[in-house]
Amino acid sequence: MVRRWASKAITLLGLGTATNVNVLYQSLRSEIDFENRAWLISSIGKLANQTNVKKICDDAGIDYQKEYELAARLFSERRFDSLGSKFIDIESDSNHALLWLSLSEGYQKAPENVAHVTYENVEIVRQLSTHPDPKVAEYSVWSLWQHPDRSAKDLFLEEEKYAVQPSGVRRWIYRLHAKDPDELLKRTDFLQSFYQDTSREAREGLALGLRDVRVQQAQSEVVKWFTNEEDVAISELLYEHMARNSEGEDRFEALVVSKYKEEANDGPFRNRILGAASGTPLLNKLRLIDLDESATKLKSEIGEHQPQLFSTGGNTTMVNVYGNVGNLSLGNQKIKADKIVQDFSSSGISADIIAEVLKVAEAKLGKDEREGLAEEINKFADEPSQESAISLKDRLITLAGTVDAGGKAATAIDKFLEVLQGIAG
Repeated sequence: MVRRWASKAITLLGLGTATNVNVLYQSLRSEIDFENRAWLISSIGKLANQTNVKKICDDAGIDYQKEYELAARLFSERRFDSLGSKFIDIESDSNHALLWLSLSEGYQKAPENVAHVTYENVEIVRQLSTHPDPKVAEYSVWSLWQHPDRSAKDLFLEEEKYAVQPSGVRRWIYRLHAKDPDELLKRTDFLQSFYQDTSREAREGLALGLRDVRVQQAQSEVVKWFTNEEDVAISELLYEHMARNSEGEDRFEALVVSKYKEEANDGPFRNRILGAASGTPLLNKLRLIDLDESATKLKSEIGEHQPQLFSTGGNTTMVNVYGNVGNLSLGNQKIKADKIVQDFSSSGISADIIAEVLKVAEAKLGKDEREGLAEEINKFADEPSQESAISLKDRLITLAGTVDAGGKAATAIDKFLEVLQGIAG
């Protein structure tokens, strides 16, 4: 499997150097796993300047097989010779050939009528879901899931026969149904039978299928599933689903926030949930949890003897950044930048960044603008809410327009804006 995914990675990344192509050919010569050979030919079809599959086999010193023709076309955009209708014979060809028929059809790369003179490829692939080889049947259903124009309505299997299919086939049946949530929600009994499946593999397929799908009317069913799910990996997929669909779903949000607080700051679980919550109001709430924890930790580590970064005298604010002193006049207001540095250190807001922003404000802004910026900074320091983040963001965007792109000042402003954007939404 490692060798297989290595060849796929080289291909999908487009690393078609002469050295890599040579490595692929060498691997093809020594590879004993038949399916790995097919994937290597997929890679060579994409990265080598070669469209003759028989020549690829000859150069590698391996026997030519029909399915290699389908494999070579999988990633390549080059023009291959026509295979003709009924090139793949479903009655006599190997199971590997049938598997690759489903693969290439799912990726929309199978030549037309490659398995039958009259019937389209999809009709053949649909019927392969009842094939006695579990892997051939599994790839048949996967093909329908992968193809953008296919849905559960294209399944050849009858509903009452789902339960007797191998777990790998059920895994993709459930994901296929999740492609059309409106239809799935019409059948609450269906959803229940899916998540009550005794196979971990099958339930994981459903959880993966539902991750980004909004099933608002089935919130209670998802919570019920989550409450009874004993597999940790599947539970984490359900947390991602709930984070992704938390807007307007109070129970989802409460469950996610509770678990989020239990997990390590900047740990893998939190990173997954932040990704799932991207673009939702929940994201800002989770980031504020991170910031509160970071501030508490920093204050605990510093203790009572905190360095004074800022002091004021009259109309001049003195900025002392660990020995670097500069005079900045921002009206009569003392900037509460030391609080921002403490609260937002985990997001990369350092004393140097704050100092650079204040310096450029002193140099570029008029008195009223400096006063306004100082007021917004202090408001944000006291309460880093969405409203205060938006107001300060607007001020900094104006300030950014006064400096040269790519300079130290621009970099500092951009970093500050990056944090504000995460809170402002």
